[in-house]
Amino acid sequence: MGNAVYNSLKEIRIFLSHQPHPCKRNIRCTGVHPYHWGIHEGEKVPQEVALLQRVQHVRGVIKVLDHFSSDECFYMVMELIPSAMSIYDYIKSCKDLPIDEVKRLFKNIVRTIKGCLKAGVSHKDIKPDNILIYRDKDSDRLDIKVIDFGCGEFITR
Repeated sequence: MGNAVYNSLKEIRIFLSHQPHPCKRNIRCTGVHPYHWGIHEGEKVPQEVALLQRVQHVRGVIKVLDHFSSDECFYMVMELIPSAMSIYDYIKSCKDLPIDEVKRLFKNIVRTIKGCLKAGVSHKDIKPDNILIYRDKDSDRLDIKVIDFGCGEFITR
């Protein structure tokens, strides 16, 4: 596992708002292959950060609020979506959804993936664990957020 980037998800509190937010911690390993790194605003960052920054305008993509590093780690602070769960966990919990709701959610997933591709980003790891489902507080409807762009790549046409 010498060239791997290990990820763990933690909750942190933003100092100014004291609100909890998920924080993804990428531990820098020696010998990380160069394609795991990208450039964002002139700064060398993990490729996932550069990819996510490129698609922040795409509806259905998890929002990155901040990123920073310490000597051994790189952190991404992302929006917190209360009561969100992966579609995998949602299906496992045996919740029934009307077919019209399933179709609408699937269209949202496709719309998000198409938006990423149009922005020049390929996720490359779309699976139920990487799609969050949550109830939108404004519309009271189920919606999705695509997460974990760690396997993604920039694409050119």
